[in-house]
Amino acid sequence: MEIDRRALCRAIGAGMLLPCLPRTTLANEGTPLFAAAYRDTSGAFGAAIFDETGEIAQEVELPARGHGFAVHRPSSRVVAFARRPGNFAVSFDHGGTAPPLWFQPPARHHFYGHGVFTPDGRLLFATENEIASGRGIVGLYDATDGYRTVGAFPTGGIGPHDLAFMPDGRTLVVANGGIRTDPGMGRTPLNIEDMQPSLAYIDTRNGDLLENVRLAPGLHKLSMRHLAVTSRGLVVIGCQHKGPRNETPGLVVTHEMGAQPGEFPLPDAATRSLRNYVSSVAADASGQYAAITSSKGGTVLVMDLQSRQLVKQQRIRDVSGVAPAKADGEAFFTTAGTGEIGRIGAPGPLKTGSHAWDNHVIRVT
Repeated sequence: MEIDRRALCRAIGAGMLLPCLPRTTLANEGTPLFAAAYRDTSGAFGAAIFDETGEIAQEVELPARGHGFAVHRPSSRVVAFARRPGNFAVSFDHGGTAPPLWFQPPARHHFYGHGVFTPDGRLLFATENEIASGRGIVGLYDATDGYRTVGAFPTGGIGPHDLAFMPDGRTLVVANGGIRTDPGMGRTPLNIEDMQPSLAYIDTRNGDLLENVRLAPGLHKLSMRHLAVTSRGLVVIGCQHKGPRNETPGLVVTHEMGAQPGEFPLPDAATRSLRNYVSSVAADASGQYAAITSSKGGTVLVMDLQSRQLVKQQRIRDVSGVAPAKADGEAFFTTAGTGEIGRIGAPGPLKTGSHAWDNHVIRVT
């Protein structure tokens, strides 16, 4: 869905577009908070910050479908990004102490749905498409100056999607999905036969491409989409296979800088249950556990990264979002398009509400 850029700019300039909806402060201020995009029963889109019971602390209406989030740790504000190919992003907080702040990518760019702040919170990096060339870009935005565009650097590939900082706080890792799109054709892939997905490591001090990792040539239709970085520097990548449905390659890849990428050894039945599609990836703070979801397969898998074993599998219809439920351990929080909020290992959903949760959930506090 393409947004009218001029109309959006006019509304933002007038300070009238899509305000935060008033909410009361949560009774327990120590409760973990999460953020996710949603569609409500009327068909309207929004983004919300809420606790694990589904009680909403704050929400903001969106002009179209949202996707990923970035958390500004110094302030606990979050930025919600439009689903690709989209051209809006909004920063808001759970306390409602400041109005939402809207911004857009440069002209002839569109967002790819994800972003991440520098550890000090001064800059926001967002994955983007340079439409004319199809070149993947990381856009730089000054969070101290209304998210003013301050620069960009190439990602070394096409279709960058998810991104994260490595533990050194300087190196950015980007999943180049390899799929070229054009807003004029919506989400239609334009280069499936010539896809070249890669995992790029970028020095954010100067934009230098430090490493650009590709899979074996026979896996060129395995689009690298979402990732999580452990405290030990292991990157866990969730892929989406764009080849024939009867092919079921491994969809979870792990990588450490300077080494070769390797498939995480999932049982064949677990791989088939994903239906060639990984929706989200999350890792706990200890670096021992990671979880992936598949909305198409209605499946969540929890993996022990040290023993390289699958430790849990749970079926949840239309599950997509996943985030650590606590600081470390194999407990993960999930959201689904059915409105279900859950925790892996719990006997049933924590709550089923009226919001159909979108692709991702991220822990805010």
